[in-house]
Amino acid sequence: MTARIRRLPPEVRDQIAAGEIVERPASVVKELVENSLDAGARRIEVEVWNGGREQIRVRDNGSGITAEDLPLAVERHATSKLHSVEELGDIQWLGFRGEALAAIAAVSRLTLASRPPEAAFGMRLRVDHGRVGAPEPCAMGVGTLVEVEGLFADVPARRKALAGAGTEFQRIYRVVAAMAIGYPEVAWHLSHDGRAALTTNGQGDGRDALDQVLGSSVAEAAVAVEWEDQALGWKVRGYLLPPPHGRSNRQSQVLFLNRRWVHNWVLRQAIEEAFRPQLPEGRYAAFWLAIELPRAEVDPNAHPAKLEVRIARERLLGARLYEVVRENLRRGGPAVSLYPPASAAPGGVGQGEWQWTGHVARETGPTEASFPVGPAAPTALGQELLEVAPLGQWANKYIVAQGPRGLYLIDQHAAHERVYYERFVQQREHSQRRQPLLIPLAVDLPAELFAAWQRHRRTLEDQGFEWEEMGGTTVMVRALPAALAEETVRAEVVFRVIEGLDPEGGFREGHRTSWRDDGAIALAACKAAIKAYRPLAAVEMEALLRQLAGCEDPRSCPHGRPTVLRLGLEEVDRRFGRSS
Repeated sequence: MTARIRRLPPEVRDQIAAGEIVERPASVVKELVENSLDAGARRIEVEVWNGGREQIRVRDNGSGITAEDLPLAVERHATSKLHSVEELGDIQWLGFRGEALAAIAAVSRLTLASRPPEAAFGMRLRVDHGRVGAPEPCAMGVGTLVEVEGLFADVPARRKALAGAGTEFQRIYRVVAAMAIGYPEVAWHLSHDGRAALTTNGQGDGRDALDQVLGSSVAEAAVAVEWEDQALGWKVRGYLLPPPHGRSNRQSQVLFLNRRWVHNWVLRQAIEEAFRPQLPEGRYAAFWLAIELPRAEVDPNAHPAKLEVRIARERLLGARLYEVVRENLRRGGPAVSLYPPASAAPGGVGQGEWQWTGHVARETGPTEASFPVGPAAPTALGQELLEVAPLGQWANKYIVAQGPRGLYLIDQHAAHERVYYERFVQQREHSQRRQPLLIPLAVDLPAELFAAWQRHRRTLEDQGFEWEEMGGTTVMVRALPAALAEETVRAEVVFRVIEGLDPEGGFREGHRTSWRDDGAIALAACKAAIKAYRPLAAVEMEALLRQLAGCEDPRSCPHGRPTVLRLGLEEVDRRFGRSS
């Protein structure tokens, strides 16, 4: 028998619609703060309990909702922002479908209270999993308050699919952090279980917002971007983090398009390509960019949660973004290294140029002590390297040298990584587990990492760290695991260790569970070593070759990449067509 077609009951339709918009607590927060921004709010407070699973509260000082409109606000497809098909081509609001509150109310207990400036008091409306109550008066200031309790309590499968409280809060934090950077003129406050996690002053300065959200180290290092094509009506504003400060994931990649936080694979790839030549292996670009296009070129109606948008000239925009980012990274100065800067050859050297040792004054360059001392007994390759003399540096990445068996190319980063790795291994084997620091190290953590540190500081102390809270998001490191206490690595090690923490405890997949094992030592060596694109003085090249010669295994870095390539004279003669 053929099944009859029937209209779905309203409560089923509402839960299906909610599934498209409300994926988890973070998506609830995103929808609610976007409504606050549309209402012209200049202060937005977000409070969550148990990762948003228990309660989410968003309060703003925006224009509010009138008493007669309050019941309409929780109905599907009821909106004050869109009235005709023609307006779909010129959307200037973050929310325009009139679905967010209705979708959230279908899968939670929602309380909506609001007071416009002209009203003497507020009105409150409660909705219990789609069942709408009667409005009632309440005392409150101008603005809107939304409380969401028991998210997915009546949808067990969705509730069970949520992650732990720590992971869900980390997702909420990323939403609020991105919005706080994208809207620096708004004062933001985020708390979790009653503890403040993020606060900004709303003064409108983008670098101040970076400082307050991600910490002073990020704000000071960030390269400002400001570009405009008046003919196309395109603008790009924001900040890039120089490649040596790259992240372990893409969570610090934030794109705003006409002030809407979006995900766009084409634009992201274009930006990453501009970073790629300078990024260390396994690290990701960090950027916070706001793009402005004529509204007619953008269709935000392509995704239920409005995270993905259609762009009329997407590939052209990607190409322009690539050029803008590449140029700003170049103008931002040479890549900042954890290693002290070297003296450059007179006149400077650029990509693809030669730096000849004869043009570098030895007395003005760094001393041999710039490179750590490795084992004394050289291997067979080490005996050979002792007779190799550097000729110069190529592309600020490779040392070109001559020796007994031909021409040598040495990867400066891989070679220095090998030297540091063997030194750290020696320290691990001959030093105590925890090494106190003569001068304690103050580390200003981004708020997200600081929250992770607070939750898991005991786990880290078991691994050999000793520290204390200094106020704000600053921690004072008083001791480190002995193998990681090299001065040039300290701050980076602290960041990388905390980045590797899983919000629920332990370390994320791909990170070692002990920072005393070889994987952690190799990671620390990679961060301590000089990077590609860093000019070297003659004395540095000579010192590095001597220290590589003294390594137990100078053939490769700890990750397996070769340190030295050799081209024999016979091969060169053959390629030039010479008989001898």
